[in-house]
Amino acid sequence: MRLVAFGLLAIVWALVINPPAGIDINRRGLLWVVCLVILAMLLDLVQYAAGYEMSRRVYEKLEDGEQVGYPKKGFLYRLRRWSFWVKQVGVLAAGVLFLAVVVPGLLK
Repeated sequence: MRLVAFGLLAIVWALVINPPAGIDINRRGLLWVVCLVILAMLLDLVQYAAGYEMSRRVYEKLEDGEQVGYPKKGFLYRLRRWSFWVKQVGVLAAGVLFLAVVVPGLLK
């Protein structure tokens, strides 16, 4: 999803900086696409940080000789899972919104 998010960001940036002649594109709609993409990228960072911290804690316990697994009811595990799914939905929504903003301008 990172590549899709970066791709959307790059395409929107190109359309804002150098809009194609003869195509009317809703710039406010493009701004909403950028907002969704940035939110998804921030959630990707949250997912990474939660996963790192959770893994670090499990590793420390394993180093101490404890037999442990990932605490599936723990806050970090739930945060990581929640961040993953909301990130996926955010990028998908940004893609759909991008199409809804750009396609009508192409059809005129």
